[in-house]
Amino acid sequence: MRKLNLVLISFLITFTAFAQKNNEIGLTGGVSYYLGDVNHIVPFYSARPTFGILFRRNMAEHYALRANVQQIMIAGNDADFSNGYQQVRNYSFKNRMYEISTVFEFNFLPYAPANYLRFSPYVTGGVAIAFEQKTGNTVIPTLPFGMGFKYSPNKKFSISTEWVYRKTFTDKLDGLLPTEISENNINIKQVTDRNGTDWYSSLTIVLAYNITSDKVRCAAYPGITRRYK
Repeated sequence: MRKLNLVLISFLITFTAFAQKNNEIGLTGGVSYYLGDVNHIVPFYSARPTFGILFRRNMAEHYALRANVQQIMIAGNDADFSNGYQQVRNYSFKNRMYEISTVFEFNFLPYAPANYLRFSPYVTGGVAIAFEQKTGNTVIPTLPFGMGFKYSPNKKFSISTEWVYRKTFTDKLDGLLPTEISENNINIKQVTDRNGTDWYSSLTIVLAYNITSDKVRCAAYPGITRRYK
């Protein structure tokens, strides 16, 4: 937990430091779920709450760079599924994760709330690390990617909704460990798929506020400011 706190502090200092034009700070909230050895294909199965904070830098009308810190919950229970080996295995789990990510946003439309176009669908992708607690605060690299839609009622506030998947590089989010089937334990049913890794996903709403001042300094007279449009 001490390592996580240091990472969070470094994150906040870094992204607060470049609060220049067209930067936003915001909150995220929604639901998350998991795909793995307990839930193979069902979207939004056993959805749990997720929430976090973000910094977004709008670099141009079509591009933005964003950093996120989120708490994500996932869960699963074999009893919710009808196939035979899960009924025999009868396993259940809950896991809490803390995710830090940096993602790139591409707006399909020239999104410019301060000027003319105040909405756009977008796609997002990037890199992240997750600290999961089920197997002892393990650090997991992940690849988040997804899509969303953003709308700005004015030049200060924006709201968006997005659906993001995370490809992980571990098969232990659910806490299931590989078990070999041999003559000595032939009655043991499948425990985990050795050939795949776990995924998790979230559907969230993002509320952001533009922290940039709407005043700019006059180059000839630094003491004089004016509002930009």
